Amino acid sequence: MAPPDQCIRRFIDVDGVSIHALHWPRPGAPPLLLLHATGFLADLWRRVVEGLRAHYDVAALDLRGHGRSDRPGGRYDFPTLAGDVAGALDALGWRDVYAVGHSTGGGLALIVAARRPELVRRVFGLEPIVPTPSRRPAGPTRKNRGSLADGARLRRAGFPSRAAAEARWRDRPPFATWDPEVFRDYVKHGLAEQDDGSVVLRCPPPVEARVFDSGAAFDAAPYLRDVRCPVMLAQGQHTDRVFDAMLTRAAPLLSDAERLTIPGASHLAPMEFPALVADEIRAFDATPAPGDPAEPIARPRAHA
Repeated sequence: MAPPDQCIRRFIDVDGVSIHALHWPRPGAPPLLLLHATGFLADLWRRVVEGLRAHYDVAALDLRGHGRSDRPGGRYDFPTLAGDVAGALDALGWRDVYAVGHSTGGGLALIVAARRPELVRRVFGLEPIVPTPSRRPAGPTRKNRGSLADGARLRRAGFPSRAAAEARWRDRPPFATWDPEVFRDYVKHGLAEQDDGSVVLRCPPPVEARVFDSGAAFDAAPYLRDVRCPVMLAQGQHTDRVFDAMLTRAAPLLSDAERLTIPGASHLAPMEFPALVADEIRAFDATPAPGDPAEPIARPRAHA
């Protein structure tokens, strides 16, 4: 068994699709699963994990089409992606998992909690993608604003070198507000080097666009009504009002939900404030890990 601070890379076969996982093992500690947002990858959780690995047996997955996981043809809808997550947990032999998901990852965590309640004991959703179209008020559509999928299709997929990518991204949105270590992790792990020394995104823009399209078509309401475990719906203080409205509609559909605002953060809170996000993840967990104090962490929060 590897030392608890060591990260192990492994690949899990889920119905013929290879799902890449990072694992920070801590035998006897409660399992905690981290699920990333569309277009990103498991390696971006590394700085958050620094605040969690002493207390949990931590794993982070690359969704299909992302990171080092397979990019099969076929479906990239939310239920299919959630099926991969459940299959990976089955392969790990994990039950009663504390599931933490950012954006799309949060939506997937809630689907798994609804479909397979024995797998998930608690969900911390960082602006989870949980649209409820049937509850969305009628009104004019936003004009002159391309969709997230349109933006992804136009994204630059490669650069002459890793250094060129870093130079182009460093001072531009969304990277300008990221924690410097998280940004370095993205430059290091989010790009795959080619034989000629050039680099390409590990999540190709067409795959990213397909996942965004599936999110736009997804109706979370039937799943939210079936979630019985405690759920935290966290959002950034400076997030887009679309996310605030989405969580406002979603909260009443959950049987046990709290809301939390992360000061100073945008939609990308795990990249901007990884240590604070780790603290909030622990604070929401009412079950202390072996060796922890008898009482869970209690810290002041800014609630939405």
